[in-house]
Amino acid sequence: MRSIIKFTILLVVLAIPAVVYLFLKSFGVNEYNIPIFYENGIPFSSCQDDSKPHRVHIPQSFYNGDSSGVVLYFPDLQNKEATMQIDRVKGTFKNVCFLEMSIPDSISENTIFNQWLTRSKFLDFINCELGIGQDTLVSKVPMNEIMLIDREGRIRGYYETDDFEEMDRLIIEIEILIKNVDKKNES
Repeated sequence: MRSIIKFTILLVVLAIPAVVYLFLKSFGVNEYNIPIFYENGIPFSSCQDDSKPHRVHIPQSFYNGDSSGVVLYFPDLQNKEATMQIDRVKGTFKNVCFLEMSIPDSISENTIFNQWLTRSKFLDFINCELGIGQDTLVSKVPMNEIMLIDREGRIRGYYETDDFEEMDRLIIEIEILIKNVDKKNES
């Protein structure tokens, strides 16, 4: 009699997780979304932006043919750790466009970048397009800052390049973005 009770308890203890697993497998959906920044437009009065949600205007020539998004970053070439982290993220993804934003004084006049964005408009681009200050306007180029922008030009995240955990978060969020783009393409 005692062994029957023990066997029944053991069977129930083992069956409950199996039933929960089968239930979640059948009815559960793993769906993750990355937040969209500035859904109500850029909050700076000096920026003329009527689009809701705000969209970064990046010429299509900067996208790879099948890229899921753009990673925009401002490198600090003196910071070796940040450079290694960016290289680690670059090596992980082939269908994401990585666009390095340099200080405009170091850009030659005939580059595609300079045709798109002149030196005089660089800080306006940083503040009004990228919203880097997030609360306040910035007056200098932010080093070690990285942004994730989806194919539609919406800002999906801000990250610090010299923080290992932030770069891990960027990698995960790029993977989520790619899966969401793949799902959208299948529909």
